[in-house]
Amino acid sequence: MPTIQEQFGQAAINAFVEFCRADIRSVADLEANEFNHVTDPALRRYVAQTFYGARWLYKLGLGVLVTGDEAIAHVRTQVIDYGSICEALLSDCLLHGIQRNAMTGTKYLTKDCRPVGGHNAIAWTPATAGAEMKNRSFWWFIEVAGDEAVLTPAQKGSVTRLRKLRNTVHITELATTQARYYRTLAKLSLGTVHDTIATTK
Repeated sequence: MPTIQEQFGQAAINAFVEFCRADIRSVADLEANEFNHVTDPALRRYVAQTFYGARWLYKLGLGVLVTGDEAIAHVRTQVIDYGSICEALLSDCLLHGIQRNAMTGTKYLTKDCRPVGGHNAIAWTPATAGAEMKNRSFWWFIEVAGDEAVLTPAQKGSVTRLRKLRNTVHITELATTQARYYRTLAKLSLGTVHDTIATTK
């Protein structure tokens, strides 16, 4: 039988976990609501899990009042995950448009979003669109989403800033840019995710 000290410790841990879970929507709830427009069920599941994980990290950091390098670690992880979520949502949205021949702009026709010429054209077909989309970059998604009016100019700027922060997942990029991570940056990045969810719907 656990000692009083062990029971007390477990009760404290349980209370902390419940605090962290409070106000965070479950993965299943996120799949059914925020991300119900994502076509691929596997992608929908992992986007929801990633979003849940970022919110969980936020609550953990809040619960233990992290500061200094610990706070940087919490914020950086959230921001990188939020960037990845936006990338996935834009990719899914644009693939949906290409497969249904609903695109109205021209940037999606080339690898560099410039007028067709040389070897930059993309031969989109319904059968190969999914595989071709996997070769496109976050930058390309943003450029094409702007061209298709999926993103407003202001939203395009916000997602671009998030893309640059997401790229600091590469330590060499972080060393080059010397990006600073602070608490409100996670909140701003979360706002960009909410905007991207709304506009891709």
